[in-house]
Amino acid sequence: MDSLIELFQSGESETLEFKETWGEATLKTIAAFANTRGGILLVGVDNRGQATGWQGADRELQAIVNQIADGLRIQPQITVESLEGHPVLRVQGTPSAVPIAYQGRYYRRVGNTTREISLDELGRFFVARLGVKWDGIPEACSLEELDEETLRRFVQMAQARLPYLSAQEPTESLLRKLELLEDGRPTRGAMLLFGVNPQRYFLMAEIHMGRFKDGITIVDDKLLKGNLFQQLDGAMQTFRQYLQVRYEMPKEIGERAGAEALQRREIWDYPLEALREAVINALIHRDYFQTSGDIQIRVYDDRVMISNPGGLPEDMTVEELKREFHRSVLRNRRHLSCHENLLR
Repeated sequence: MDSLIELFQSGESETLEFKETWGEATLKTIAAFANTRGGILLVGVDNRGQATGWQGADRELQAIVNQIADGLRIQPQITVESLEGHPVLRVQGTPSAVPIAYQGRYYRRVGNTTREISLDELGRFFVARLGVKWDGIPEACSLEELDEETLRRFVQMAQARLPYLSAQEPTESLLRKLELLEDGRPTRGAMLLFGVNPQRYFLMAEIHMGRFKDGITIVDDKLLKGNLFQQLDGAMQTFRQYLQVRYEMPKEIGERAGAEALQRREIWDYPLEALREAVINALIHRDYFQTSGDIQIRVYDDRVMISNPGGLPEDMTVEELKREFHRSVLRNRRHLSCHENLLR
């Protein structure tokens, strides 16, 4: 256990907080520690790390223990220690396996501050803390809302990589093998991949695609909806409308060359295979918890810009991402595994 002197010297951080007195803010901090990486709260210390003393007896200590147990439903380690002749209350907790609320609100540590988790972040926080993925959550829909044609098409495309699938199997059996069925209901991933109208449940799960002459002049504008396969097909078809293409005839033809050697080659502004992979990455890696934005593709005369909602995974930094061999963190694991088959 770290000594009080060592803690004072280190200063406030994500896992250490100083408070002069016990109050509502201390309970928020303890909840935030439980929702982040755990931490130590020292009561009787000012913001400069100077001991001012915690003035409490056994009765006050028992009241604090009851407040934490009743208000947060956790039991951190609580001790009273001495520093420079002053008593200091030390409350040390570990990360909680379940989200911890204080008066119906959830808090977390950001640097050396305690901040409330916003409504936009709350769903993502719950899913991450409970060890599930967004696309693995069952949706309140029926099998009849899935597009059989898209599902059978996928099975045929994935036959080489997923030989255990058969186009003759019932829909429920296929979804179960693909881990896209929970408690007899299609998951969110199943609805995104094979739904007849996924936008009924996920309004912003769409692609907004436009042709721009410059930063303010829009030549054409399209909204691509449907399931992810249909959005991908729509994006590639629109690329063919927006991009320039030239044709190249073979310069040299051998005496024994076949008919295919006489065919002209299409040379697009950008390789269609690369654009296809970029769109797939946007579809499978976007943050579907963010309901305020869609995937945007902007085609200019001199560039193509593809952006999707979402930042880095919670525990990944920009510095780590810059490293050559950084971790691969999958945001939507279940429908990612399905979409990988489209790249081949």
